[in-house]
Amino acid sequence: MGAPLDAFVAGQYYCFYTPPNTVAAGTQNNPTSYTTRGSTGAVLSAGTVGVPSWIGATHRGFTLSTQMVGEPVEGDIWGGSVVDVVYRGGNCRISWEAIAFKYGSIVPYWPWATLGTMGTVGRLGSVYGGNLVLVAAPGTTAADTPAIGQVHLQALTARNAILVPNNTFDLVFDSRLRKVPVALQLLPFYSDLITVTSGGTEIYGKAGLADAAGGQNVVVATDNSVITKVANYKWYSIA
Repeated sequence: MGAPLDAFVAGQYYCFYTPPNTVAAGTQNNPTSYTTRGSTGAVLSAGTVGVPSWIGATHRGFTLSTQMVGEPVEGDIWGGSVVDVVYRGGNCRISWEAIAFKYGSIVPYWPWATLGTMGTVGRLGSVYGGNLVLVAAPGTTAADTPAIGQVHLQALTARNAILVPNNTFDLVFDSRLRKVPVALQLLPFYSDLITVTSGGTEIYGKAGLADAAGGQNVVVATDNSVITKVANYKWYSIA
């Protein structure tokens, strides 16, 4: 039996989008004008805030895009050469083109209000972003036990995903298959705390910045002005 020349990996994923639990304006993120049909054919009510909705089938899976933000270091002594880079964070997004026209594919397409409605201007995406989860589809090669040298991504979780700003996404209404293109900006969230140093006494802490296991404060400074703990920011978690 032959063997692959390298650690090649392929396989399909399911995607689930959960509208946020906190809804401050009407039925935003819970568009009751939409209906969908379950496997039994019964008409179901529109999705529920805080309950995952399956995106459904997509044309070419899901694309994770990563951009590094950096300031190039240049000096006239080196002409136009970039001799170093100051790392200044980055940006991540996930995009797809759904080929099912249903509640699960429409909600992330326009999360601010019901489709066609502006909603309240001035709200923050960090408050109204949803939870996005990619899961290796059972029974596919994505869910297989990795061979030696392979890396398999079983799940990816982005806790705060919101429609990419200042982009245009076209819904085409004709006799062809109705597709729903979506690209979500993955906003960073607070994860576990990283201990940088020890000693000193906390003089300022802010509650509520830990992850779901939470209950801890993020220590901002100590009495000798040395930061002892900082929040670990993530765009997504992988398993």
